[in-house]
Amino acid sequence: MNMAQLRLKYDGRVHNVTHCEISSHANKPHKLVKPIKTFLHENRSESQTENALDFSEKFVAESVEDYQSEELDTATNQQALSEMLPKGARPRERLAKFGAKSLLDEELLAIMLRTGSQGKNVLVLARQLLDSFGSLAQLMNAGVEELKSYGGIGEVKSIELAAMLELSRRVMLGEVNKRTIFNAPEHVAQRVNLIKALSQTESFFVFPLDKRCRLCTQNPIEISSGTLDASLVHPREVFREAIRYSAAFIILAHNHPSGDPTPSRKDIEITKELVEAGRQLSIPILDHVVVGDEAVLKPGFFSMHRDNVITF
Repeated sequence: MNMAQLRLKYDGRVHNVTHCEISSHANKPHKLVKPIKTFLHENRSESQTENALDFSEKFVAESVEDYQSEELDTATNQQALSEMLPKGARPRERLAKFGAKSLLDEELLAIMLRTGSQGKNVLVLARQLLDSFGSLAQLMNAGVEELKSYGGIGEVKSIELAAMLELSRRVMLGEVNKRTIFNAPEHVAQRVNLIKALSQTESFFVFPLDKRCRLCTQNPIEISSGTLDASLVHPREVFREAIRYSAAFIILAHNHPSGDPTPSRKDIEITKELVEAGRQLSIPILDHVVVGDEAVLKPGFFSMHRDNVITF
């Protein structure tokens, strides 16, 4: 364990901090991570294992039933679509002839859904699905259960659609250079907005950074989803990720779906606790950025560091 003096510039200010560097090896577990691993992996009960097996059997049975149902409906839906559209106007044929960029959102979604439901062809189902969620961005944040609750989409189809949407989201994130330097709250807000575009859920993120304020991971780590609460954002959860990736510093961030980024009293109290924990662990917190909507209140985020809400 080595102690090192670091100087970095965040949001126009120079910070001198003492950082605790802990050496680790590929084939040797991190000494500080061992208790966490023990807590996570060595407390699995027989009942939890049995529940996992029961879920697997149930999922397989439902998947088979869903596929059989889809096969029965395929001929009916394809016939309905062919009656509604001439061959040259069908989504699959248009994509093959003109390319994917020529298709509307609902047509691309219809190709992924493959089949519709009883009395509703796949193109109508895709259009109604987009209308229900409001946009592709909103649909991208939908979970399996939310998709299943929509008429015409079963277990298998909802899982396949959720997997495809998640792949699309990861491609989008992958196009953003992971070596971006997060030395200002604007950069943090931009990344959170990219991840949580138009989301109606509040999520808390940790940005584990190296000595040059670059992410140690490809993307920020989502610690919790739901209303910010001390029980959800515990120092153990936050700094476990920082230790895991040997972060020199971290930045905290969470979004306010209401669009107003003004931090609540609870936001500030939790941040003070985490900042103190960071001092004890020699992993400084540089900022806590609350992300909202610029259309609601400019500039669309609130930096507790920049606005001197607390001392970092």
